[in-house]
Amino acid sequence: MSLTLGQFVRARLDETEDTRARQATRLLIAEQELADAEAEYPDWMGGYSSGLDYALQLAAAEWADHPDYSPEFVPESQWEPPTA
Repeated sequence: MSLTLGQFVRARLDETEDTRARQATRLLIAEQELADAEAEYPDWMGGYSSGLDYALQLAAAEWADHPDYSPEFVPESQWEPPTA
């Protein structure tokens, strides 16, 4: 079963201790999922949906070495996931 970006980050947050970071990132996930559900195209509302996707991709990068991390989560930037 492949996870969505939001599902992946949410699952990793459940494994962390920092409640402030968890709460803030959960809000990002909720906003991203809402924006994706309402988006008519990727840059809906002047790029709001794309910006949220990018923020979650960056958050997910912390767990790039996790077995459930998907290549689809890699942000479109100069960032490269760590190699094992």
